[in-house]
Amino acid sequence: MISRKNILQLKIRQDIYETISKYPGIHLSELSRKLNIPKTTLKHHLKYLDRASLIDVKKQNSYMRFFIKYKAGKKEKEIINLLRQETPRHIIFFMLNNSVSSQIELSKELNKNPAAIYFHLKKLKEIGLINHANTVGKNGVNLGDSYFLKRDKL
Repeated sequence: MISRKNILQLKIRQDIYETISKYPGIHLSELSRKLNIPKTTLKHHLKYLDRASLIDVKKQNSYMRFFIKYKAGKKEKEIINLLRQETPRHIIFFMLNNSVSSQIELSKELNKNPAAIYFHLKKLKEIGLINHANTVGKNGVNLGDSYFLKRDKL
């Protein structure tokens, strides 16, 4: 069996390991582009790094995301995974500038279907980055569902 030390003696594996360290949560295609390594070759070396417990592989939908083992906890990995996606990232940026945001406001601002926005809001709420609130207008009328950032989590 190859030791951890020997696995990282290959320059290509060092480069892969260092890139994953620099970009936690990076996915296979992005890693392939950054290192200019064919995906098949990359998968071969990633398998060695995984077997040696040097990296963690997290499957998310059709993506495989890579992390350095023990560098990020489960919660951090979930947050990184979401923030590497365009829509959740844009939702967070919008909410940083607006104290409370409704699903409809976000839908208009991001030019996305309200159902898609709801899907991402639900994910952000599940990992604890945002909270749900019912907004009430000046006349006491319920204005609907709104969301706000848990700033201490960021």
